[in-house]
Amino acid sequence: MRELSARAVDPEEPSAEAEMDLPARQRLSILVRAVTDLPTIEIGAHRGLFADIVAQLTAYPDLRGLALTVAARAIDWEAPLPGLEAVIGLVDEPLRCADLRSAVAEAVARHSDPPTPALSEAVDEILMRDTLAAGTAALTVVAWAGPQAGWNALWRNKLRVLRTNPSLTLAGWARDIVTGPPTEPR
Repeated sequence: MRELSARAVDPEEPSAEAEMDLPARQRLSILVRAVTDLPTIEIGAHRGLFADIVAQLTAYPDLRGLALTVAARAIDWEAPLPGLEAVIGLVDEPLRCADLRSAVAEAVARHSDPPTPALSEAVDEILMRDTLAAGTAALTVVAWAGPQAGWNALWRNKLRVLRTNPSLTLAGWARDIVTGPPTEPR
């Protein structure tokens, strides 16, 4: 994996060619996604492997988005705070929040159990942090948990908090989430 990671960011790799475009990067992405595409029940036994993969990928800034995907897949949704903190910690620039949002959304969607008190508490904890990455992670979880819980008062209140976030982008994303039936056009 180390060699393939190094080759994936090598400026000499074929780039935007007619026959070949970043072949090492494509292979690495396929390999990492295949290795970490485990049933939820098996992830716990492989969190150490996931952490090793994340460490190898984060050595290369160009591979940070892939590292976010692996870290998000490793989240223990029964005790999600440490995993969410790990994912948030990988955000090295504001635009990386798009990768975080995608990775966490994919990971939480694979989780089949209903939202737990631990998940609600984790969202509350990360909402206390004043970072775009923390807000993005919280919003992504709320966007999944709200419908799973029937948009009960607990999750609607979390969404209201996110809609008042100082980041206009994050507040806008929160406003794009609808908790009730769509409004009929007049």
